[in-house]
Amino acid sequence: MSNRIVILAIIVVALAAVLGISFAGDKEVVWTPGQVSTTAVWGHTSTSSVSFVSDKNLNKVAVLIDPKLKPYLSVTPLSVGKVDKGRTALLTLTISAPPNTPPQVLTGTIELTKEGKKVFDSLPVMLSIEPVVLPPDPGEAGRTTLAGIDSDGDGVRDDIQRYIALTYWDQSGVAAGLRQEAVLTQAAIEHSESKEMALQYSDQLDRSTNCLRFRIADLNKVVKMEDSLLSEILNTDERSRAYIRYDSHLGGIFPVNLVPKGTDCDSSSKGGGQ
Repeated sequence: MSNRIVILAIIVVALAAVLGISFAGDKEVVWTPGQVSTTAVWGHTSTSSVSFVSDKNLNKVAVLIDPKLKPYLSVTPLSVGKVDKGRTALLTLTISAPPNTPPQVLTGTIELTKEGKKVFDSLPVMLSIEPVVLPPDPGEAGRTTLAGIDSDGDGVRDDIQRYIALTYWDQSGVAAGLRQEAVLTQAAIEHSESKEMALQYSDQLDRSTNCLRFRIADLNKVVKMEDSLLSEILNTDERSRAYIRYDSHLGGIFPVNLVPKGTDCDSSSKGGGQ
């Protein structure tokens, strides 16, 4: 008897597939785009749109936002009225983050529910929270040349700009001092063939260290910050070799001006404490 039931079930499923019949559990929507990747910047509000098409007529379906995303993302409308099968329904996403929200990347979903139960596939959402408007992460494209990518032309590679801003988001003065050092280090490795320029950049980097010490009294802490920054900057073999060439010009030269002074901070890094 059980074998007959199994065979009958197989026949029913096969016929349904041939005839294009779908069961309740096969309900689907097609989301456009198929996933959302967006950024919330402190104090800024942005909007974007997503849409979906259902293979069934909809009525009184609610939109449910993942609790992790809800503080920073809202959806309009939250209640979907009548949506006919095959018709496009539009949702508006509003993204914002209050100042001093820790930078982070959140993942979650937007779902369509009815009476508290999920009725369709979820829309995946990845939300990055950033303190300022930053260039996108260049990824592997930023590693293909010595100079890397500096899309906003501020002298700091995009990957390093992001590293500093996201690591020292709550220490604006320190971040500014490290940006000063990043500009000088990048210039030093790009001109590593010249001993004359190496000596100039070495002197300026000593002043940059003085700037950081002016902001942070703990020299060991400054050294750790500089080492971490240098590790991020020298993230390819080409950049590491260029730094070795630059450093080779400095044999026997030691910094003599290690008195912390605010005057050693350039104009972009003055003001603001830790």
